[in-house]
Amino acid sequence: MYSYPQAKLMNQVWRPTLAGMVKLNSNAAFNSMTDVASLGMVLRDEQETVLLIATGSINFVPSSLYAEVLAILFGLKPTLENSFLKMIVESDALVAIDMIGKGDLRLWEGGCLLHDIHDLAATCAVSSFNFIMREMF
Repeated sequence: MYSYPQAKLMNQVWRPTLAGMVKLNSNAAFNSMTDVASLGMVLRDEQETVLLIATGSINFVPSSLYAEVLAILFGLKPTLENSFLKMIVESDALVAIDMIGKGDLRLWEGGCLLHDIHDLAATCAVSSFNFIMREMF
C-alpha cells in the first residue's frame, strides 16, 4: 500500500508538476451558522492548462476541518473518473493534510472520509499530499 509523506510547507506560488503528472488543488469554505460547506477543485497539467474545474456545496457539515477533507475527496473523485492517475494533491488545510499523511484514522467524525481518500489514492499514483499556504487578499 502507498505510504503518505507528512505535509510539506510549500511556497505560495503555483508550481507545475513533472511531465505526465497533474496537480489537484482543493479548497473549502464553511459557514458554521448554517453548517453548509462550499467546495472547489481545479486540476492542471505541467503546462498550467486547466483540465478540470468543479464547485459544489453540501449541507449538514459538522466543522471546517470536515469541509476541507470533503474538498480533497471532492477533487479526487472526478480526477480519477477522468483517468488522471499520476497526481500531486495540494490543500491549504494543514491539519487535514497532516491527518492524511499520517494515516490518522482516529475516532474523528471524518475518519471515514480519510479512509475513502486513502482508498482512492491507492488506486492511482498520488505522489504526495502537500500543504500550500494561500495569501488572503
